[in-house]
Amino acid sequence: MWIQLIGMCYQREHLIATSFAVFCIFFYVCGIPAISLFVLWKNKKNLDNEKIKATYGSLYQAYKPEYWYFECVEMLKKMALAGGLVLVRPGSSTQITIGLLITFAFFLMVLDWHPYEDKTDNRLQASAVSIYIYYQYIYMTTFIIYFFRCLTCVLFYIHNTSR
Repeated sequence: MWIQLIGMCYQREHLIATSFAVFCIFFYVCGIPAISLFVLWKNKKNLDNEKIKATYGSLYQAYKPEYWYFECVEMLKKMALAGGLVLVRPGSSTQITIGLLITFAFFLMVLDWHPYEDKTDNRLQASAVSIYIYYQYIYMTTFIIYFFRCLTCVLFYIHNTSR
């Protein structure tokens, strides 16, 4: 049995499916951190309540009380790095630079705020993010070296063909 899946793009059915897909992506990527933040903000005065701890404790118990929202910051960082960078000129130095800026901003937050209750968690998070920054920098440096090698080849070719 053979099923033919040919449809016309940008027609009624395609536009409905595309609109639904964009809504679902937006809801999943932005909605979950936003809803988590809203629920924690609404209950921030009762975070010691046993019922709230049992329901939402995994979102805030690892952090100091004044940083009850930091899991949402972590989710937004992950969203920006995993989902947002895909939209920024894939494979370009701009994409790497934006990733470095996002990661470095999060690194500075962790170093300055020490949001985790346990000192070891603060050190581990700072170490993990610094390793991520290091690998992004190495990738960017490799990209720049490759770019200049290609540029050198092109200039060499132009120089030799102009004679």
